[in-house]
Amino acid sequence: MKLKNILYSSAVVAVAALFTACSDIDENERFEYVKPASVNRAVLIEDFTGQNCVYCPNGTEIIEGLLKQYGEDHIIAVGMHSGPLGFKGSKKYVGLKTDIADTYYNAWGVTTQPTATINRSVVLSDYTKWGAAVAIELQKEAKLSLNLTNTYDEASRQLTINVEAYGTDGNTDGKLTVWLLEDGVKAYQKDQSGYNYDYIHNHVFRANVTADAWGDAISVKEGVKSEKSYTYTLPEEWNADNVSVVAFVNGADNHNVEQVTKKAIKPQSLLTK
Repeated sequence: MKLKNILYSSAVVAVAALFTACSDIDENERFEYVKPASVNRAVLIEDFTGQNCVYCPNGTEIIEGLLKQYGEDHIIAVGMHSGPLGFKGSKKYVGLKTDIADTYYNAWGVTTQPTATINRSVVLSDYTKWGAAVAIELQKEAKLSLNLTNTYDEASRQLTINVEAYGTDGNTDGKLTVWLLEDGVKAYQKDQSGYNYDYIHNHVFRANVTADAWGDAISVKEGVKSEKSYTYTLPEEWNADNVSVVAFVNGADNHNVEQVTKKAIKPQSLLTK
């Protein structure tokens, strides 16, 4: 019994010493902070176009080339039908111009079409220079990453969008904007040869989901995830199979895009069955 008591007492002393030793370590030195992995910045191209713009198809060709070169994960293109060369539609013809696109058109001081903003850091009317501006933006590291989860109900046509933002380099106080785009929209397009009534428009800006055209306030801290959710009911004339969500965050003091992402509302695996 005495031997057992001696062993028990020794064990208690050893454990007590262990906890005492641990408590001597400064609280700030117990855990080493590991900075989140850096992420590359994707590029948002807002193409201010119009169905009555004869040179706008040339800008579209440049964008399609950039998408092929870098991939749709890195280049997010949005066709902003706007301005005096945009067309809102009539009883006979489909129009793609929107008031929100006009808001952006006027804000950037666009005077000729096509004109594009590249991550909202530069505004270029010369489409031959878009590629060089994109290459510069792609070399930058982003301050955050974005992830989209879309849930679409076929019966009600209601779309639920969940946006996750995760800080990877410092803290970002800015604005989160969420848009809806549609591909494969058949509507006329004027070009240098005349009117093409079978033209297929892709990356067409359809709607702004966030409450304000310039986005909702968001604070993204390094190493912390921030989330926001939205709902939107798709109009009957939209083809849900071709609709995608675009989300981006820009700084509070300027409109420069810190990160952008895009995701179809329907999983591609379902569309290919």
